[in-house]
Amino acid sequence: MEVVFRHLLGRLARSGMASPDDVHIATCDDTIAWHRPPTAAADFAQMMNALRLGTLLFGAPMEPYRTLIAHQAAQALAQGQDAIFPSDSETRTFLHRIPCLPAFTPAALAAALANAAVVISAQGHVASRGFFSPFEALVHFSSACFAAQVRFVVQSLDPPSRATAPVDVGADAARRVLLDHLQPLPPVPPQHPAPFHSEVEVLRAIAHAGRTTVHHRLVDSAFGNASLLRDGVLYISQTGAPLDELEGQIDACHLDASHTNAITASSELAAHLAIVQHARFDGVLHGHPPMTVALSMHCDLPDCAQRHRCHTHCQTPRSLNGVPIVCGEVGAGDHGLCHTVPAALAHNDAAIVLGHGVFVGATGDFCAATQRLCDIENAAAAECKKRISRWWG
Repeated sequence: MEVVFRHLLGRLARSGMASPDDVHIATCDDTIAWHRPPTAAADFAQMMNALRLGTLLFGAPMEPYRTLIAHQAAQALAQGQDAIFPSDSETRTFLHRIPCLPAFTPAALAAALANAAVVISAQGHVASRGFFSPFEALVHFSSACFAAQVRFVVQSLDPPSRATAPVDVGADAARRVLLDHLQPLPPVPPQHPAPFHSEVEVLRAIAHAGRTTVHHRLVDSAFGNASLLRDGVLYISQTGAPLDELEGQIDACHLDASHTNAITASSELAAHLAIVQHARFDGVLHGHPPMTVALSMHCDLPDCAQRHRCHTHCQTPRSLNGVPIVCGEVGAGDHGLCHTVPAALAHNDAAIVLGHGVFVGATGDFCAATQRLCDIENAAAAECKKRISRWWG
């Protein structure tokens, strides 16, 4: 289990989610194994056995997540609510609701985790479960941190909130912590340049671009995807594959459908195929940069009839720093982003999906695409900082 613990703790630290000294991880096979046993470890172990959990991950995330989570959990509980309901794509798809507790105890967590993948507390802590793998718990932990950050920014930018919000010392403190952490991302490191003369070189370029996207915190946990076209084959990351560990997790999807490799390919395969077939790009890089996601959800039309289903029904032309914002959801259904993103990329080098993330077209290689994704997030972070400072400063 030491290898598993090192892997999870390393990912938490590199992503800026949590320090190894601030979290507890337990895995259950025949017996419970702890990376760092908490107080009342026996009670937590009993809870894991009762819920049949394979992994339990809980503790305090790094800032700004810790303060943002503490504020939102405390605010919900003070209003008589037992959960928060973020509306970003990750939460809608995987979490749906995030229960809130005053503090974590084995009994309270047992009740909450019986019906939820992740729980937050008014102390700024996060607890997540994994039934099948330790990585599952990591995904839920990081998704809760991402959701809390995006939700707080959206609330801070929301016109009704600005007009009617009472004096809230906790919210003011949270905004100060957030603003302190909104620093520009550095330029991305050099990528593998085209031309690529073999499949091996293509796979290496995709994997390197994926690592860059994760290390620059332009995507969290197992989200995002990347693809590149060569000789009639679209090489694309597999569904659920962490972008910084793509070796062995990239599928070769033939445009003539002569092979069935697409079975395990990214859920966004339909969009990637439409982009490379009908736009001018050779590939796609897709990330979930948090400030871009938050700004895409900001709307100055509080009375809009589509306000609560804008991610699929918004008809208002919108853009962010010149990048079009389109609606659409995961997959190839009637409201799938495969119907909106390719059309947007026909005339632009990038498109933002409302509440979801950014799709950047890649030409030949990922050298320009990775930097473009970084530039879009830097511009969004600067805009968030300007607006929040102006409205709440």
